[in-house]
Amino acid sequence: MGYAAQIPHYLTRTDFPAGALALLRRISDATGLELPLVDLGDLTDAATAALEGTLEQNVEVRQIVTALEEQYDAMREEDGSPLATTMDLPTADEIGDHFERFLADQDGPEDPGRR
Repeated sequence: MGYAAQIPHYLTRTDFPAGALALLRRISDATGLELPLVDLGDLTDAATAALEGTLEQNVEVRQIVTALEEQYDAMREEDGSPLATTMDLPTADEIGDHFERFLADQDGPEDPGRR
């Protein structure tokens, strides 16, 4: 089982504990583990407040972020999620069979001039 967090690309070079918190909550729900997430929740609240403060203080940054979020929302409405959330992956046996066929094709008739 795998998990992914969608982090706004304009925040990838900053601390964004909300992504980690979302992932750990999903893992906690899936496994039944009681993970201590209070501190991470506090960090998420502080990071959100800092981001909101930056957006309030800088009109240009706020306009850019708003435009990016609107563009993302429009893309999701048109095509569905831009990132795959589920995917049919081959089993280990299917991968092995495919690889064996590939190797068998590589072992074709030998070239008599090659040795």
